[in-house]
Order: sequence, then structure tokens, then C-alpha cells
Amino acid sequence: MARVNSYEIVTYDSDGAIIPLDGLRISFRNNDFGWCFMKEYKSLYPFYDFGLVSIGNAQVNL
Repeated sequence: MARVNSYEIVTYDSDGAIIPLDGLRISFRNNDFGWCFMKEYKSLYPFYDFGLVSIGNAQVNL
């Protein structure tokens, strides 16, 4: 099973395309911090949608 190492905020425009917004912190090691930043970004940028994605470290045992 993969273990989550970090979280990233993904930004979507009004058409649903993933876009970068300059100057925003998007990488977090903790889910709670990522969630708080995402909620703040939603209030600051109401015309964009945001999602929090977990980034895992997959290990393969042979």
C-alpha cells in the first residue's frame, strides 16, 4: 500500500482545465495545512476551483 508523503493544491479554471496560479503555496506535508490554505484560496479567488491531492510514495515488492 502506498503511503502519503505530501499534498498538493490543484487549481481549475471555469472550463475545468488545470492551471497554475503564480505566487500560491501549493505543496504541503500535512493534510490540515493544505486544507486550510485551500479554503483561504477559495475565498480569495472565487472564480477558480481548488482540489487537494495526496501524493504517495508507491513501493513495489518483487
